[in-house]
Formats: sequence, C-alpha cells, structure tokens
Amino acid sequence: MLRLDAAGQTVRMDISTDSPPDGRWMTLAELADVRRISKASAARLMRRRRWRRQPGNDGQIRVWVPTEADKPADSRPDAVADIRADVMEVIRPLQDAIGALRLQLDEANARAAKADLRADVLRGRLEAAQQRLHAVEAAETARRAKGRWARLRAAWRGD
Repeated sequence: MLRLDAAGQTVRMDISTDSPPDGRWMTLAELADVRRISKASAARLMRRRRWRRQPGNDGQIRVWVPTEADKPADSRPDAVADIRADVMEVIRPLQDAIGALRLQLDEANARAAKADLRADVLRGRLEAAQQRLHAVEAAETARRAKGRWARLRAAWRGD
C-alpha cells in the first residue's frame, strides 16, 4: 500500500498491519491476564481509553493495546497517577450527586419539620374541640336526666 507522508513523498506501507507499530492485538482475557485485572475491568479499560477493537474468527474481541499499556498496572511508573485519575473520574460525579442529594434531603427535612409543627397545632385544636363537645354532651345528658317539670322550672328561673 502506498501513502503520502507529511513532505508529500510516497511511502510504502505493509498492508499486513493496519495498525500503528507500537502495540499489539490482544483478547480481553489476555489483556486481563497481562494487567492482572478482571475481564470486566479490561473491558472498561478498553472502552474508557477508546482502544480499537474488532471481532476475531473465534468470536472473541481483539483489542489494539498500545505497548506502554500492556504491562501490569503496578509495574508502570505512572500507575499510581493513572489509578488516581481513574478513581477521581468516577468519584467526582458521585460527589456531585451526593451534594445534590444532601440539598434535597435538607429541603425535605425542613418541609417535614413544618408539617410536624402544623400537625401539632391541628392536633391541639382537635383536642380542644373534642373537650368542648364532651362538655356539651355531658350538659345535655344531665339536662335530659331531669324530668320535664324540673327542666321547665330551671328554664323559668334561668338556670
């Protein structure tokens, strides 16, 4: 295959490799073994780094892994920085979500406190109304306990 370089010169390329020379094709299982991580973590790494992938004839996905990335995470000098960056990439959205949830919780607690105060006021009014009702019922029961003549005499006297 022929290709033009930056100076406009024709450069012959080997068509057997359609990928840059600084990496290799690996299955997810191989990547997981080499980096000493799970297959799920290898798949997440492949998606996060947007590495090129293609299905193999055996049904397994092959990933183009750059040379510096095919070493175990703990053997690379920048492993801690990479891990910290990956962790912070996950933690930041979670911290933002926690902050938003805390605000919502504070608002809900404030509304609940107001509702509790109103319920206490209404409960007090209800108890006072029930006491007045019981007093009226007791007075009516006592009035009816007297005979008709006694009630007429009490009404005549203004009792």
